[in-house]
Amino acid sequence: MDRRIDKLAVSLMLPPIIGLIAAIVSMLEQPGGSSVCDINSFISCSQVIYSRYSSFMGISLSIWAALYFTIAILTATAYLAVKKQTAMKIYWGISIAALPIIAILIYIEILVIKALCIYCTVMHISIITMSAVSTTYITRLGQ
Repeated sequence: MDRRIDKLAVSLMLPPIIGLIAAIVSMLEQPGGSSVCDINSFISCSQVIYSRYSSFMGISLSIWAALYFTIAILTATAYLAVKKQTAMKIYWGISIAALPIIAILIYIEILVIKALCIYCTVMHISIITMSAVSTTYITRLGQ
C-alpha cells in the first residue's frame, strides 16, 4: 500500500475512532459510581455526564456522539475505498458543522456546570482534528 494512502487512512480514521471510544466509555459511566475521570471538583466527568445539559431530545449526548463518530468512520471508509470526493466533502461538512456545537458544549461545561469532562474533551479534540485534517485534504482536492 502506498505510504501516502497509509497516512491519509490514519489521519482520517484515527480521530473518529478515538472519539467513538471516548463516547462509548462515557456511556458506560454509572450514576453515583466512581468515575476514573473524577479527579477533583473541576475535572469531573460525573458532574458533566449527569448534568441536566447532558441530553438532547431525551437522548444522551454520549449516544449522539457515538452515532456522529460512527457516521464519520463510515464516511472516511467510503472515501478511502472508492476515492469519491463527495465522501470527503461529507466528512469535512460534518466535522465543520460540529465546531459551533463543541463551542457551546465547552461553554456549558466550564462556565455553567463549572466542571470539565475528560471524555468530552477527548471527543472535542477528535472533532477539531477531523476538521483540520479534512480541511487540508479538501483544499488539496480543489487544487
